[in-house]
Amino acid sequence: MCRLLGYLGPTLRLGHLVESAPHSLERQSYAPREMRGAIVNADGWGAGWYLAGDAREPNVGQLVPERVASGRAVPDDEPCVYRSTLPIWADVNRSELGRAVRSHCIVAAVRSATDPLSVAAANTQPFRFQRLLFVHNGFIDGLDGRLRRELLGTLSDTAYGLIRGNTDSELVFARLVDAWLAGHTNERRLAVATASTVQLLSSLCDGAHRRALFTLLVSDGHELVAVRAASNDQAPSLYVRKNHAAWIASEPLDDEPGWEPIPERSLVVAQADAPHRIEALA
Repeated sequence: MCRLLGYLGPTLRLGHLVESAPHSLERQSYAPREMRGAIVNADGWGAGWYLAGDAREPNVGQLVPERVASGRAVPDDEPCVYRSTLPIWADVNRSELGRAVRSHCIVAAVRSATDPLSVAAANTQPFRFQRLLFVHNGFIDGLDGRLRRELLGTLSDTAYGLIRGNTDSELVFARLVDAWLAGHTNERRLAVATASTVQLLSSLCDGAHRRALFTLLVSDGHELVAVRAASNDQAPSLYVRKNHAAWIASEPLDDEPGWEPIPERSLVVAQADAPHRIEALA
């Protein structure tokens, strides 16, 4: 199991979320309050953020200024990502990043690997595609053989080409990318893509009689969309809060009022300038 969070609102330091808050992500890594199936989240951590001030609709395809990463030009409206396989409390970069990074939209997670042998940078979240940032707290039990082949068979070449590691979370993300690309004309593009992805995967797992946990969070820099759902099991905890900003987290970051538990089998859409919506999944 893992702990995840997302923030959308006025520009905020990364350190407030991962280090300074009373029940920050660092504290949740070694003293989680609501985690089942594990004690600590010591198998790496990561954060993704959108460049400060980039809250307007992007000019798609514009590369001014241009950054080069992994041999390709990256538009400045794509998020930045930092990943480490160290426990968050042991990463000497954490505090410096926390001071330096500021953004209106941040997604982060600490990891407790289902398979200890899977600890690797390629398996550390958040995952990124174009403007999307994604984190998943859960697993698909026994994702091998027929079920894995069936899931891979649903992916386009683009989504399949994104896979770099060997986790079930990355396959969930790949399926979501396909749904998001297909919904480019839909005003509720991100919410519809997220819901349809969880519904498809739940159906596959139910048909194969497999346990699966689908608590996840995805952002495009303009909104946060999260799901709390499971197949043949209880979904991990997830909360939402809306005050001057939108917050979604596995556990409340403080004891202030306003944190609302998200019911099982629900989707939440949170924006900085509007009340959040909680919808039942079909």
